[in-house]
Amino acid sequence: MSDSKPTGVDMPDQSMSAAAAAKTGGFLFIPVSGGTGSGEFQRARLLARAAQVRFPWLPVAIAAEAKALAAASDPGVTGFDLPGSPTRSSKQVCDLIARLGPAVVVFDSTARSVQLRAARRCGARVVYLSSRPSARGRGFKISALRQLDEHWSVELGRPGTIPNRWQRAISRFFPHVLWRPLGVLFEEPTAEQLSPDLAAWMALGPYALFCPGGGGGSVDGLNATEGFAQAARTFVKATNARALVVHGDWGGDRRVETPSMIEVGLQGNGELMSLMINARFAVIGAGSLLLQALALGVPTIATALARDQPARLQALAKTLAVMAPEPTRADLSEFACALWTDPVVQLELVSHARLLGLRNGLDHAIEVLGALAGAT
Repeated sequence: MSDSKPTGVDMPDQSMSAAAAAKTGGFLFIPVSGGTGSGEFQRARLLARAAQVRFPWLPVAIAAEAKALAAASDPGVTGFDLPGSPTRSSKQVCDLIARLGPAVVVFDSTARSVQLRAARRCGARVVYLSSRPSARGRGFKISALRQLDEHWSVELGRPGTIPNRWQRAISRFFPHVLWRPLGVLFEEPTAEQLSPDLAAWMALGPYALFCPGGGGGSVDGLNATEGFAQAARTFVKATNARALVVHGDWGGDRRVETPSMIEVGLQGNGELMSLMINARFAVIGAGSLLLQALALGVPTIATALARDQPARLQALAKTLAVMAPEPTRADLSEFACALWTDPVVQLELVSHARLLGLRNGLDHAIEVLGALAGAT
């Protein structure tokens, strides 16, 4: 993904038709982006990469905080770095929308009214994507509903149903906004996605994956990734097993390797899915990564690291699809040690996860994007 700073351009006074926008603009993804590993930014990357593969004749771009873009590189996807997260960069976002004239703008967890209006003004179709209750609420504000074409959801819940009763009621007054639950979004894992060094390390034998995801949080007062890494070291020492730790706040090429453990930097979604599906089990945070792991059928230990995660984790723990320790190094390593030597529990976790019926909605999302852009 190449970095390219947006230039200041005033928004046009006149509106463009959707057909005109389709001729000029392609797709622009605008995720909340507080860091390199944030779930919203990684979700934008996987959608952008899939859109570029499916519609190579259309431009595809992401606008995100500069430090997030600096660690990412996706061929065919243009990065526009912002001085901060889009929620704090409205002028730059509006200028960029006006300059690019995209056919479709996808806002992930950010719904500033001025930005939504800028997208509508240039003739774009406007999609809002949410993955948790607090973000979903932003998409149901009256100011947002007036500008949106679709609201996509990747939350855990009953298919086809808006989870909140008030939101279901207010949606009746905005029938033009399509509620579209997508299940889970992830790139299907393939061996070709991995770098040769990681593929070679994986081939040496079974391992456990430790990755808190991109939601921030802390473990025993430490940065979550460092807390997970320390828990992994304790696990390796106690079991003579192997562990792979993913640091979302490291550059993608960074490696720290010892005989039984490798620590790596930020991975693309497809690469991370490949690392996870080949692990004996995964120790992760309870954000979007948790649903991806369960959909892949990976035995999972998860802990809540962000304020929206406890409710999701508690609901899933009740289904017996996931083990849910407290966010401490001791608990994480203790649960990992127990699961490493218990294939029966590993199989039970996978069996209960399958009953959830989680599906990958990425192909459907890309087809919808193409239809909105007039490309299919």
